Amino acid sequence: MTNSERTHSYTSTSPCDLCGGLIESVIHVLRYCPPARSIWDFILPLSTKACFFSTDVVEWLIENISTALISLSNNLSWNLLSSSCVWQLWKMRNDHVFINITHDPFIVLLRCISWATNYANLYHLSRITFASLRSSYQFLLWQTPPTGWICLHTDCVVNVDSGLRSIGGLFRDYVSSWISGFGRSIGLSDALTAELWAIHDGLELVWNNSFLNLQVRSDCSMIISLVMDPNAANISHAFVHAIATLRRRAWSLELIWIPRETNRPVDSITKQVPPDHYDLLLFD
Repeated sequence: MTNSERTHSYTSTSPCDLCGGLIESVIHVLRYCPPARSIWDFILPLSTKACFFSTDVVEWLIENISTALISLSNNLSWNLLSSSCVWQLWKMRNDHVFINITHDPFIVLLRCISWATNYANLYHLSRITFASLRSSYQFLLWQTPPTGWICLHTDCVVNVDSGLRSIGGLFRDYVSSWISGFGRSIGLSDALTAELWAIHDGLELVWNNSFLNLQVRSDCSMIISLVMDPNAANISHAFVHAIATLRRRAWSLELIWIPRETNRPVDSITKQVPPDHYDLLLFD
């Protein structure tokens, strides 16, 4: 339901929200919009570009999902890579329209490659991506915090059958060694509260263990923005207020957004929490 479609029901004008182009059609979002075009230009061989940008949307989609292999410094499956790009481009557009988050096309590109490569069980990503991408690609790998600091990763998961949520976190030191993990079930809850609850539990554990230099990492950019807001202490949400109070204690504390790809270990920990275990569960 792009703006060009919504104009037919008189619910929208047609310009593209991302680039200001005159008509936001499906093919514009997925192929011609400058952020999309920059991604395709980067991964397409020069010999295929003329045909790639000339077919209609249905023929274009069918050709992409029917093409098995293309040279990308390796035989990476083009139908997986192109499908990943289509999905990430549509998601990038929706994030901008609905929650006012604008993604860097280069980061979106790396997510496309990561998804396609993982799905094809090709885990040696740094060998498949271009040499020129390797230094920028490091953000997809786990980065050690500064010397003397502790790193806390947090996450939440929801059981698709019951709708119950669990939260969790893990601690590593500055040489990547495991310190501990934690988790608990919180029952029925919205995602925002769950993400905040996980950070709050982690901060309490860090303070109780006398760690005074902490880097908190979350893959939810909205949570980071909310907690880092200078007026967070005045926000009525109980966990936002509690976290703001904890931040004022005598320690060095950083909160950083990370891509979801780097948060998989804590995601796995959170899924291990029994659905009826509402007390904090520690993994020493």
